[in-house]
Amino acid sequence: MSRLKLSDIALVLAAFCVNACALGPLRSFGPFFIQFQNNLQASAAQSSLVPSLILGSYYAAGPVAGVLSHRLGFRKTILIGAAAAAAGAISCSFAKSIVTVQVLAPIIGGGCGLGNVPLYTVLGRRFSKKRSFVYSVASMGNCFAATILPILITVWNTDYTWRGSMLIIGGIFLNIIPFGMLLTVNDQNKEKQIENGNSLQLGMLKDWKFICYLITCACHISSLVVFGIFLVRFGQYKGYGDVSAASMASLLSFPVLFIMPVSGLLTSMTHIGPIPVVRPYVFAITCLIQGIAAVGLTFTNSLGASQCLCVVFSVSVGIRGALATTLAVDFFGKDTLETTLGLRALIEGVFCASMPTLFGMGVNATGSYNLPFYGSAVISLVSATFVVIVHRGIGQKSVEDIDNKK
Repeated sequence: MSRLKLSDIALVLAAFCVNACALGPLRSFGPFFIQFQNNLQASAAQSSLVPSLILGSYYAAGPVAGVLSHRLGFRKTILIGAAAAAAGAISCSFAKSIVTVQVLAPIIGGGCGLGNVPLYTVLGRRFSKKRSFVYSVASMGNCFAATILPILITVWNTDYTWRGSMLIIGGIFLNIIPFGMLLTVNDQNKEKQIENGNSLQLGMLKDWKFICYLITCACHISSLVVFGIFLVRFGQYKGYGDVSAASMASLLSFPVLFIMPVSGLLTSMTHIGPIPVVRPYVFAITCLIQGIAAVGLTFTNSLGASQCLCVVFSVSVGIRGALATTLAVDFFGKDTLETTLGLRALIEGVFCASMPTLFGMGVNATGSYNLPFYGSAVISLVSATFVVIVHRGIGQKSVEDIDNKK
């Protein structure tokens, strides 16, 4: 495997930072759950709707990001999104009702989401054999931020109230801009982008395998979102205390920082010794482990046991790494990357906006915070099933095979 150039390293580090400043805070909204309940008199369903809308709009912004990237360029799209997200978070700090927060939530999530497709498209075009590793390193950014932010937000909520925390998060979003300006493509890629015309090839929706892939990714992401949204509140429900509950969310991301780059290297290979690396099966197995950990969490009655299961959940996510994005190229090629990522983000947005809210309504009806974790496990199993279906339908083709034919 050839060494990365200095310009390539700078690009990957910039992608890491953009991911940390955008998706990291969005994944760390768990500590606000009880703040909305206590200060804005919101129910569990109303509180869960806020991060649902944020993460749902983050992914649903994918098609818009694809079109804007084609028309304005990657960097301008990221700049517009960062400014919108910062404005939304700062405005949210002045909200007087949960409805106002819910209205502003899509602005926050959608603004951050405008950087998602440009980021991974730039990386996908720049790298080929190292693509899985590079995607994993870039994805580590949000894991790094999500490791420290839940505890920091809990402290900020105590020292500055939740409104002050929102102002700080707005400042974090503004840091997307300088790092986003470093995400560039070479002249050849720019010409290729113009020649391709419309960046969204909707004809792909006629392929049943593509539809199954979209469902795979939507279930995969929404299972993580449901687990993450309710985790801190679940810890508080179990009586672990605010900081201890927030530590569970930190543990959810911390192991990923160490596992994901190793996983990226291994899944970039076609074989490890005599053993073939079949990426869809790696994806499916880790989804199964994740589902088992989610169900097991509902049977725990101690902080230590809950933390251990969070680590198991995190390890499975880390091993899976950025395979969902890598499989997009494996299955459908890199020339359709804007379409694949854009439409994938749209269906992910629908699932992420609806699933947590549905489970929040279930919590209201039953009074138990176990239900979301059962739901997360079921969705994860569906994701594992569909990725195998797609793999069997397409056949065992490596990313190198596909790239060589393009």
